[in-house]
Amino acid sequence: MFLCRVKHPQRGRARGLSVAIGCLMGLVGAIRAQAAPNLTISTMPSPAAAGNNPPKPITWNVIGLDSNKPTTDGPDTFLVGARVCNTGDAPATNVVSSFVWDSANSFIDLAPSAASSLTLDALAAGACKDFFYNVRVTRSTAAWNAKRQFRITATADGLGTVTTPAGRELYVEKLVSQNRNGTVCIASPSCSGPPNPTHCGTMPTCSGSVTIPLGGTTQLRFGSFTATGGYEQLSAVAPFPNNLLEIVDVSVTYNQPSGATNDAVYADACGWNNDPTDPHYKEGTGGNPGCNLPDSYSSGKAGGDPIVTTYTLRAIGMGNASVSELIYDFSGSSYHYNSDLGLATNSITVNIIEATTPTATPTHTMTPSHTSSATPTSTDTPTPTLTPTPTLTPTLTHTPTQTPTEVIVLPPPNTPTQTPTRT
Repeated sequence: MFLCRVKHPQRGRARGLSVAIGCLMGLVGAIRAQAAPNLTISTMPSPAAAGNNPPKPITWNVIGLDSNKPTTDGPDTFLVGARVCNTGDAPATNVVSSFVWDSANSFIDLAPSAASSLTLDALAAGACKDFFYNVRVTRSTAAWNAKRQFRITATADGLGTVTTPAGRELYVEKLVSQNRNGTVCIASPSCSGPPNPTHCGTMPTCSGSVTIPLGGTTQLRFGSFTATGGYEQLSAVAPFPNNLLEIVDVSVTYNQPSGATNDAVYADACGWNNDPTDPHYKEGTGGNPGCNLPDSYSSGKAGGDPIVTTYTLRAIGMGNASVSELIYDFSGSSYHYNSDLGLATNSITVNIIEATTPTATPTHTMTPSHTSSATPTSTDTPTPTLTPTPTLTPTLTHTPTQTPTEVIVLPPPNTPTQTPTRT
């Protein structure tokens, strides 16, 4: 609240008028300085400027199918995402991100169960949020070299829509299966296996599955490797279904360059050009190198052994999902992926179960089926349930203490903010 007091107005109209004008000018300044959110979104290709204004791409525009047996082998589902940042000085509320196709191609579409729109209650000033979508390629030789234009958008209460650049596309390459990329271990605090210090640190390793209660969070870590020197382009990614699991955070460390880190699954090491209208697009044509933008990592390569990728996940839907880590790259003049994709050491099933209500005497036994027994464990002696302590709901009663004799100039009331249209 902007408060302006004019004392003893009886001492002179001129003085009172002067003070009142000063108050009004202060009010105008206060209104101009009122905090407001502002959204930015990932550019493609990456911006020359550092930082998050605008944010960098967080996924690769290259997707693909196996170069020999596309109908049976290799990947077909990929994460495509964008980073949204609030560069304003107030929270952005009711943030909505949407995936939009700008062209048609029957071989490339969102996965059948994938969400095409994602929401966030609030994005704090100075914070960023990554929104991921699941794209699937039809397993057919006819899908090789297919492409489809897309955009990812974001908006919030009272704000316009920001969008990744129009005209960008997803391109289906032929991916060569090679054993120079691979996964060594999968770990989580929710698992209990022996740790793998080199590739998964002190975190307990998992054996086949992990269980998360609905609404709960956990970390899932993939320890992997590539060829010694790394690659110009590298994406080590687990395509978690966005209707079941929200990727809250990603943290990656690489062996090459020494001490290299990332906050995205995509390492654009060589300055990849993904503008289809540019002669440097992808690997380039006519003698134009594809990596014509500034390197993101020294020597223009990233990877090595080990690579440690840690996800923070939140369970947002009931069900289960089998997820494998896809490690695919561009080096030389071709595209490759890990030959262990889908094998036991490379895969994990995430089970999301209904959250249980705690009782005073919790049973510390896990019942994977989560079916209640016909005979309750307690008969005549009632089991006391947790009686929550009274919640301390602060009563912020903004009642005025006394009506002052001074003149109070208040700013105009806030106008209602616009509710974004969900598509």
